[in-house]
Amino acid sequence: MDGRATAAARLLYLCGVVMGSKSELNGAVLRAVGHLGVAAISALVVAAIAATVLMHWVDPIHWGLWTGNWTFSFGRLDDSMTAQQTSGFAFYLYAVIFLAVGSLACRESAVIARATWCK
Repeated sequence: MDGRATAAARLLYLCGVVMGSKSELNGAVLRAVGHLGVAAISALVVAAIAATVLMHWVDPIHWGLWTGNWTFSFGRLDDSMTAQQTSGFAFYLYAVIFLAVGSLACRESAVIARATWCK
């Protein structure tokens, strides 16, 4: 009886070790995928802000940084009654800040994802 109990205990121990390493691997994969998702979203935001800056040069009446009582957005706005466009200097200052922070967030998230995946 002791031999069977010992074999069952060893089997349960091995299953626990294998499942533990699998869950650690799955956790690392999930963390890496999450960081890559953050990097992709940051890259999309940076691209959208860069496109807004370029379109502001082409059509400054409809494109830009819009602020209002409940509004703060980059992009196109047809109804100028709901928000005001910021002045040119503030628009470009905010654009540079958002582009720098978004680029850093994208790069750092990708680096963390690579480090997590290669552990």
